[in-house]
Amino acid sequence: MKSKTSPKKKRDGREDVTEEKVSHKKRVAAGKLINVFVNNRLCARYEIMCSSSDTIGAFKKLVTAYTGTKADATELKRQGQRPLKDSITLGDFKIGDGSFLDLETDTGN
Repeated sequence: MKSKTSPKKKRDGREDVTEEKVSHKKRVAAGKLINVFVNNRLCARYEIMCSSSDTIGAFKKLVTAYTGTKADATELKRQGQRPLKDSITLGDFKIGDGSFLDLETDTGN
């Protein structure tokens, strides 16, 4: 008989997110891993490993983890093109290993 285990709590009372990390790793393992480079206007370049089956919205969340910006205030574009839609996957936009994207952040003006 299996006993139900509750999520582990950290010392500060927050729940441990290792289960989310494991599920992300399983999801990434299902698709092909690619490296995507993201440039912002401050000449910073971030190399982000993701899956080609990730949506643009999920990829934005990964970008915000690296940059510290808000996901809803950012737009990802290819150079000289329209912003990428959040509901479509990276593979559908033909973003592959070694692709470059531009990150534009809304300044609220």
